[in-house]
Amino acid sequence: MKAKTLTVTDLVAVIAGVLLLGAVAFPALRGSKQTAARLLCRANLRGLGRVLAVYAADNEGDFPRAGGKGSTWSTVGLINRWMAPMTGTEEEAFGINPGTGTGGRGTITSCWYLLVRYYSIMPDQFVCPGDGAYVFDIRRTEASRFNRTLETVWDFGGCDRRLPFMPGELVSYAYHMPFARDSYTNANSFGVDWQSSSKMPVCADRNPHLDKNAIDPNVSSNSAAHGGRGQNVLFKDGSVKLLTTPTVGIRADNIYTYGGDPALAGGDPQGTPPVRNGDGGPTGRNDAYLVSEVNYQ
Repeated sequence: MKAKTLTVTDLVAVIAGVLLLGAVAFPALRGSKQTAARLLCRANLRGLGRVLAVYAADNEGDFPRAGGKGSTWSTVGLINRWMAPMTGTEEEAFGINPGTGTGGRGTITSCWYLLVRYYSIMPDQFVCPGDGAYVFDIRRTEASRFNRTLETVWDFGGCDRRLPFMPGELVSYAYHMPFARDSYTNANSFGVDWQSSSKMPVCADRNPHLDKNAIDPNVSSNSAAHGGRGQNVLFKDGSVKLLTTPTVGIRADNIYTYGGDPALAGGDPQGTPPVRNGDGGPTGRNDAYLVSEVNYQ
């Protein structure tokens, strides 16, 4: 019996079938990838929440705050007077040039780095797969020339823009601002601590107002990490939720802007968006304000 050969019509039909299957399958695969990214991101935050609780228990109820009690937040989005705990002197948080007069600065990611330094959290846990951040590898930084290790620096990178990566390119998550602004006293800092509500947001996906990948410049926009559809948010009670709006602070406060203290006048769904790495600061104990260092140089 002679084998049947494919005609042009048969070949066209096969190609059309393959294209049709691809059209059906590719969106499903893309959707599965996005779902996996959201789940991994949620797992990262849930794990960080557990370590944050341990940190607070070890530090009189205070959540991580880098730089010491005398540190303040500058108008350009850096920690002023970053004090090295071992010496009590101002040093470079990344640990490259201590004591040379070039230090005394850290970023909001310095707070996260306390978990790496003291609680052995690996840098990859601070990277959301939907954000595009890189995993911090100290062996590939200038710090390796000074024999620095994960346990002997204080941040995910230095403030020197000549370095390959800035800390914001190595950490996906925004953290509640614990510092007072320069023009204020320390009494005006409102970091998360034992007095904070259990429903206080502690961290979330990257602040869209400090993100090169931002999808919508509107004040009510979501993080870009999950396609602008929402953000994973970690609350003080350890719960993590994927929420489709940033107005999830106490009394519908916007977690990505500052102003409108809910304790005084109710939550503020608008507020003031940050610029320059996160200027401004919480205006009261219940004013949620989550910032991340910018992910561009």
